[in-house]
Amino acid sequence: MHSEKVIQDSGHGVTILYYYNVEKGFKFIGDDPEGKVIPIPKDVRDRVYKNNNVSGLDSDMPAEAYLDKFYLHNRCLLFPSGVWMSETAGVPHALINKPGTYLNFKMAGMTRLTALTDNASAICIGPDPDKDIGYYNRTVHKIDADIIFDRTDRLLVATQDMWYDGDIVKAGQPYLVQRTGKLKLLHSGYVVEFWLDDINIEESLNDYVNMWVNKQILLKERRAKD
Repeated sequence: MHSEKVIQDSGHGVTILYYYNVEKGFKFIGDDPEGKVIPIPKDVRDRVYKNNNVSGLDSDMPAEAYLDKFYLHNRCLLFPSGVWMSETAGVPHALINKPGTYLNFKMAGMTRLTALTDNASAICIGPDPDKDIGYYNRTVHKIDADIIFDRTDRLLVATQDMWYDGDIVKAGQPYLVQRTGKLKLLHSGYVVEFWLDDINIEESLNDYVNMWVNKQILLKERRAKD
């Protein structure tokens, strides 16, 4: 389904839900199915904290207590524009996600996401829900100019209309790379790349912690009425 504000698409084994340039106050619920629960191993958490020298920072950053609750998500949730608030049932704090934040982890329970600014966008990409949900490796690219993409058998989903070596690909449409070529977006934006390897939890956690260190993600108290 394609509309002014919502893009839903699927293909090559993935599904996409893309809320595009929505208004302040827009809400959606995240409760995607998981094939299994894969927590973040404690030794991985300790190593990433040490490597990023997090111990000297504010105890709320990057919310170490939350990492005990996190487990690997089979989907990638990216906030290309606007500021978004994430609230999970039973958790006393909310997370504020700034543009460019992407999440490969989740907590158990229904999560409500709210746009705190106008022209906000959020895109959720992952394997088709079935009996054996995959946990593909993935990364997120910020694209401001033409790049040469030199890998094949990779699945790309762009937040803007994309040109790839002569092919025109709509925003939110999955595209399977079968030849190397020049990649360009209509406007500056992001491309999520998936491939058929097991996800590297340590690399994903390192990216997540860096977003806290760079203040892309903030912690706030939830209002009593929430």
